[in-house]
Amino acid sequence: MGNLFKNKEYKEAIFLYFKISTWIIFPIILALIVGKYFDKRFNTSPWIFIVFVGFAFLLTCIGILKEVKKYQNKIEKEILENKKNKDGKSDDTK
Repeated sequence: MGNLFKNKEYKEAIFLYFKISTWIIFPIILALIVGKYFDKRFNTSPWIFIVFVGFAFLLTCIGILKEVKKYQNKIEKEILENKKNKDGKSDDTK
């Protein structure tokens, strides 16, 4: 199990998992707390709560899409670099 975390790919996967989980958990928890507080303060239950949860959902979607796009660009860049390296090596052997 110790060797599992020394592998670069596993580290990146675990880091991405935590980043995505953070985008899911924190906005909704913040929306729950703030929405309930404002609903009690202004006696508007459940409307402010629903609005904050909706904003949290949108923020979560946007955050996850940004993270996925960054990771996708990173993978595409690595694929291009590997392709260039592979093409360069095949030219050197001729």
